[in-house]
Amino acid sequence: MKKIISLALALALVISAVPLFAFADEKEVESISYKPIKDIVFYEYANGEWKNDHSDNSYYFYHTNFNSGDILTVNYTGNTSKQFTCIIDGDAVFKSDDGETLYSWQDVSIYHNQEEEKWQPNGKYQYFVEYAGKKAPVDVTVLENPVVSIEYYPVEQLKLYFETDGHFDIDDEAIEYFKYNVWEINTGDMLRVNYTDRTVDYTCTFDDNTFKMMFIADGEEPIDYNSIQFESNQAENHYEIGDNNEYRVSYMGKSYTLYASVIENPVKEIRYETANPVVYYEGDTRYDELDNRDYYNGPTFEDGDRLIVVDKEDHEKVYTYDKLSMVFMSNDSDIIQYSQVKMHSNQHDTPWQLGDNPYTVEYLGKLYTLYAKVVENPVKAIEYTPNNSLHIFEGDSQFTDYHDGEEYLRYNYPMYENGDKLTIITKDDKRIEYTIVEDPENHDRFFESETGDRIDCDKVNIFDKQYNKPWVIGNENEYYVKYMGKIFTLYATI
Repeated sequence: MKKIISLALALALVISAVPLFAFADEKEVESISYKPIKDIVFYEYANGEWKNDHSDNSYYFYHTNFNSGDILTVNYTGNTSKQFTCIIDGDAVFKSDDGETLYSWQDVSIYHNQEEEKWQPNGKYQYFVEYAGKKAPVDVTVLENPVVSIEYYPVEQLKLYFETDGHFDIDDEAIEYFKYNVWEINTGDMLRVNYTDRTVDYTCTFDDNTFKMMFIADGEEPIDYNSIQFESNQAENHYEIGDNNEYRVSYMGKSYTLYASVIENPVKEIRYETANPVVYYEGDTRYDELDNRDYYNGPTFEDGDRLIVVDKEDHEKVYTYDKLSMVFMSNDSDIIQYSQVKMHSNQHDTPWQLGDNPYTVEYLGKLYTLYAKVVENPVKAIEYTPNNSLHIFEGDSQFTDYHDGEEYLRYNYPMYENGDKLTIITKDDKRIEYTIVEDPENHDRFFESETGDRIDCDKVNIFDKQYNKPWVIGNENEYYVKYMGKIFTLYATI
């Protein structure tokens, strides 16, 4: 009897030592629902790819994804539920208010059967989000493509230099070939879109607000450059020296054929001279979501930088960078597009530290090494006091923006206001207060201290993370001020 009691007690102790969730299974989740941040609409033969089904019949497969701001609601037994908000943090993750995290494709996945259904225009379909063995339907609408055809007119023919800007690959017959990068967009490129009811010519322009290329036309919504695809079939058609190397530009499922010119590389070597020393303050970095690491932002091309190109006959030509037109130009007006010159900071492999840090400039496969200096940061911390607290009415000043190619809704808000105060706390705990003042004569604003020292507004970065932290009703909506690598958190009320 004692042995039975002892065994029972031991078993009870073992059971009590095991966390209750060890006995939980998927039945604890009673049901789920899923609310996308926007209606899921596809246009015929756009945002997807052609595939073959089991009978070797071709069909168009539409890419379904999670979007930042999507809401997954999990209903548990016992009449309890929890909401998870989708955040694009490299991959999609779902986070609840209490800090629980679900991972896409590991915990939460998408299920559909397009191979059997074969989604067609003017049809309504569903795919399913799955979690813990439960599925939630998501409605999909496929519309007829409003685009009949496209044409693409680059400012100049795509010029490729023999065995540069690409990599060696192996084709299906085990033959090695050089695969060239055919992606090239330049300011001035023209995209002609022939819609069912009109034709619109969009011109590629650099947008100072979003800091990226946009195709714009009067009275039309701009087209993000990420919506344009460049494709080639170099595995079957190896590029050769000459002008007949075919590639395609695609938009909304429609494509236009262009031809690239491959020529011998005329460059023997290059040099690069910066107009100003490249100096960073320690910690004045930006966060990269994909790598989950901080990097120093740059270097970048600056006005007056000089690219010296030496040809195979040892003749030198100097090209000076013009930031406004985004080109390198020689004295005889020869132009090198900025997209043809690349900078590599190599911080992913070799994080920058105090002192001199190498980076490289590349042009036509030739490299030149320079050094960026990271110096000690004199700023210990910052504080920021807005002249007016940020209050926004729900739904007011909302607009559609993009992050990593994903669309999301965000609130707009004033960046700087006269009277805002920036306080800098130095390493020796000295406090220096700057106030935004305006110079109406020069249409300029800046932060100014009592002693007359000035900080340009573009050195003080105000930003938010609405793409993965959507603002909601309440007073805990974070936005941030960053100066010299130091960040101060503020809160907006919706």
